[in-house]
Amino acid sequence: MKSVTFFLAVVALHTVAAGSAADFRVGSLSLSATLDKGKKGAVVSLVNADGYEFLAEPTDLFSVALTDASDLTNRLTVTSAQAGFVDLAEDGKGLKAVFSDFPTGLDHVTVRVIGDDRLRWRVEVKTRDGWTMEEVTCPRVILKAVWDGRRDERITSGHSNGGCYRPLDERRKNGFLTAERPGRMSMQYAGVFNRLHGFYTAAEDPENESKYLRIVPLCRGDSTNYAETVKGICWEWSWRCWEPHGAAQPYDVVMRGLVGSAAKPLDWRDIADVYREWVMPQKWCAEPIAHRPDLPEWMKSGPAKTFFKRCWIADPDEIRRWMNEYYSPTFGDIPLVISFWGWEHQDLWVGPDYFPA
Repeated sequence: MKSVTFFLAVVALHTVAAGSAADFRVGSLSLSATLDKGKKGAVVSLVNADGYEFLAEPTDLFSVALTDASDLTNRLTVTSAQAGFVDLAEDGKGLKAVFSDFPTGLDHVTVRVIGDDRLRWRVEVKTRDGWTMEEVTCPRVILKAVWDGRRDERITSGHSNGGCYRPLDERRKNGFLTAERPGRMSMQYAGVFNRLHGFYTAAEDPENESKYLRIVPLCRGDSTNYAETVKGICWEWSWRCWEPHGAAQPYDVVMRGLVGSAAKPLDWRDIADVYREWVMPQKWCAEPIAHRPDLPEWMKSGPAKTFFKRCWIADPDEIRRWMNEYYSPTFGDIPLVISFWGWEHQDLWVGPDYFPA
């Protein structure tokens, strides 16, 4: 059937449209993805609701890490590109892609993507006898590193260190951002934005399965200017498991587009608010810790802890203001354990005049 304009909410929440015989497009209210059968199901387009193309280039849609049950030292990774046969078809609200005829390890892999207010991805793996699935990575996309020529993009995530980062920061060229759960993935989301466009992705997993998020710049050439060598930023989610026969990933990986304007430019709060919509009803956020019946009293009544890095130590008055104007009014008499971290004196690379000197 012909492609249709699927971002109009008055028409439908989603569409699946076949372009060429090899292309299938899945749309939502905020984002559309086109998968190419001729490229083994790779995403070849990822378009925001304002028509902006996020994708830099196609790449393998998924990879599966496997271990030989008879020899645990024998491990291999199989990708979607190694499938001998790929079948793409409409499936209810979205698209179903089945990959089979792999040279080794895998029997078949099924990827489903549907659209509502966002795109929802699920993957199911069936291994061959004797092979155990350790990790499945899906979906994988390579987004543009520079969107409008301004280089004002920022990446934000639920990493425990927080913050917003420039994708083309020279200091991060050897591996931009990774987060694992359990570990440094405090919240299961990430996104990239500039003033006008935003891309959001998350693992909507209420049970907190073990997982990994990688956001890594892909470089080419030997230019001394790091920014000039970056051809794109690879975004990928991995589910870590130990499944002797394969299994279905028990949660959705989602993608959503955001649109800003000159009058109301996007910032990190717009990305975080999308995650907030999903996470607030979850059992660990539905009520404050102090009111949760499933936690012991000692955990609710214990002290709080924070630490001040060297940039805070450089301005003691800022610490006093934080204590007097934020902590005390907010937390009252709850004891506070404080750690001071700093080896460079007042936020400069100079010899310290306190510990450990």
